[in-house]
Amino acid sequence: LELNSYLMKNKISKVIITGIHTEIGKTITAGVIAKTFNAYYWKPVQSGLENGKGDKEFVRNTFNIAEEKILPEAYRLQVPASPHFSAEQENIYIQPEKIKIPDKTPLVIEGAGGLMVPLNNEMLLIDLFSQWKLPVILVVNTYLGAINHSLLSIEAIRNRNMNLLGIITSGEIVPSTLDAILHFGKVKLLGKIPQIEDFTNVSFNKSDFDFILE
Repeated sequence: LELNSYLMKNKISKVIITGIHTEIGKTITAGVIAKTFNAYYWKPVQSGLENGKGDKEFVRNTFNIAEEKILPEAYRLQVPASPHFSAEQENIYIQPEKIKIPDKTPLVIEGAGGLMVPLNNEMLLIDLFSQWKLPVILVVNTYLGAINHSLLSIEAIRNRNMNLLGIITSGEIVPSTLDAILHFGKVKLLGKIPQIEDFTNVSFNKSDFDFILE
């Protein structure tokens, strides 16, 4: 089936937002989608807090999302590092079986860092995502090296039989780099989020994105 046909028949109620790199724009993308579709936002594992605040506080305050739409993390860690290392510093061992998907819809789930970050000594984040069997959106940029990072991420997702809906670009884009990602990755471009300096008057419409979240 073509992607649009699949989406028409299977309303997407929960979606995972992951990225090709850390600081790639996952949080902004997740916030934009949560705001646009009036969805719940959940980041299962937060590592790295600044003045006691993490990505859920940024999403809530930046996009003016209601408090009840921002769901608590399963793990909230202080050190800005890979979740497994951050947890070690606090004498915590992340137990994936305790990370339960909230029974809320629509739901936007934001990953931590890239796909291959360890949760503990046995499991990567992508392994947990593959168990959940939820559709995935990959956030990309076009920095030097992004083609390699994007294609490796796409391959890893598909090797685990995960449903990759497509990619969303974040920030300024180099067209030739994006074209290479789309061509070699055989992936759909779902939307573009421009470089945003001031979030005060930011607004997006559902028509800005080519997927369904209901």
